[in-house]
Amino acid sequence: MKKKCLIVMGYMIYGGIQKSLVSFLDAVKDKVDVDVLLWGRTENEIELPTWVNILNVPTVKSVRKAKEENGLFSPSFILSCLGLLNKKRWKVMPKLKKHYDVAIAYPQVGFPKYYVIDKVNADKKYAFYHHGSYEFSDVVKAWDKEYYPKYDKLYCVSKHTQNILEEALAVDINYDIMPNYLNVERIYNEGQVACAELENAKGIKILTVARLSEEKNISKCLDVCKKLVDDGVEFSYNIVGDGVLRATLENEIIEKGLSSNVFLLGGQPNPYKFMNSCDVYLQLSKFEADPITIKEAGVFSKPMVLSDIVAFKNATSWINNITLSDSVNDIANAIKNVKKIEIIKNDFSRANETFFEKLAEIFEF
Repeated sequence: MKKKCLIVMGYMIYGGIQKSLVSFLDAVKDKVDVDVLLWGRTENEIELPTWVNILNVPTVKSVRKAKEENGLFSPSFILSCLGLLNKKRWKVMPKLKKHYDVAIAYPQVGFPKYYVIDKVNADKKYAFYHHGSYEFSDVVKAWDKEYYPKYDKLYCVSKHTQNILEEALAVDINYDIMPNYLNVERIYNEGQVACAELENAKGIKILTVARLSEEKNISKCLDVCKKLVDDGVEFSYNIVGDGVLRATLENEIIEKGLSSNVFLLGGQPNPYKFMNSCDVYLQLSKFEADPITIKEAGVFSKPMVLSDIVAFKNATSWINNITLSDSVNDIANAIKNVKKIEIIKNDFSRANETFFEKLAEIFEF
């Protein structure tokens, strides 16, 4: 008999954690019966597989968001209003009646990681942590210290991430390492679709797939583009992703005179066609946990120019064609010479060994 699993997730916006969840579901298809409780819905979101059962459960949000998403006096709006009276706002939500073999709090942000402990009936409970830093308020930190020790395990996507949490929380938590699953076959196949957006792009085709947020450091990528323009290099820089910094970046593109070279393409349902069509993948993140997009671009053995951070250094041990640098001049020079690189094909045959080992432990396969 298949194990019954509940996964509690935030929003399915276009982002690394959301892509990670879809890949996780790919890995357990036909092996586990999965219910997914989404904390909220958006107009443009990554679709979950059709075989997954999505629970329509009223959730506690900000009153404004509950009104916008669900309407005035909806169950979610009423719960959210009641939640204002309780510091632990998820406490006003009713418990789920269904019993699960396994319950997973997938995001490290928001209330799901507390809700699973207080409101879900399951034999085993696990939390995941996907981020490359710990930047929460004192209130959230206190709750994390209280709740994470209650999980059977807290799975971090890298040892570096575990070290960050151990230092930040300094409490007894049962940690383990579980990197993201890389569905190489699906990524490769989806990448074979024609990419009209890059088909007629001039010069060097540069790509970044990232959330438009501070840690992804897109502004520094624009500094590199300004250097390329000043040096007379013909290029097209395409950014796939959306986020809170979109308006800021739009202004910066205009201010730096990059409107003819840099294009914000927003969230895309198939980022892989862009990866397969670009000449070089650029990512200058300030920090990463388990860099999903680097692995995905690696499926196509693309040259990459990356910031010199721990996660990217670790990636060089099994992903080829990577240049690491934090210097705008050196990064620009690497991009100029990218077509001269002798490409070494990446081997992903053993990429998911650790993932499947941990998956077997979770579901007792």
